[in-house]
Amino acid sequence: PDDIQAVSLVEPDRLSEQGAKIIEGYYLNSEARMEVRRSLIRYPFELMVEQDGVKKLYDLEQDPLELADLSRAEPEIVERMADELKRTIEALEPLKITPKVGARRMSKELEKQLKALGYIK
Repeated sequence: PDDIQAVSLVEPDRLSEQGAKIIEGYYLNSEARMEVRRSLIRYPFELMVEQDGVKKLYDLEQDPLELADLSRAEPEIVERMADELKRTIEALEPLKITPKVGARRMSKELEKQLKALGYIK
């Protein structure tokens, strides 16, 4: 996608050996707000679901740079993968770790640095 810069650490032929893979990542949206993006990779396809529900489908074998969104051309694959992703996330929800009350806050120095870089206001 053009809104993030990333390098794959897994070679495409290794993905095919690993079965399904779920990824949850965070990115800055166009308003510099942190949002979550979840993906299901079931090689050769990767389904990305943005926080606002937008779904994008990529064929990693034919399009490893994820430039051509196939979600409109392959609605059945999108629906099947979205259902699998949703079921898996729901099953994992009870295992989610939540911060303890009184968890450490970031240091004033770190906060100052992040503000100077424009990450927080």
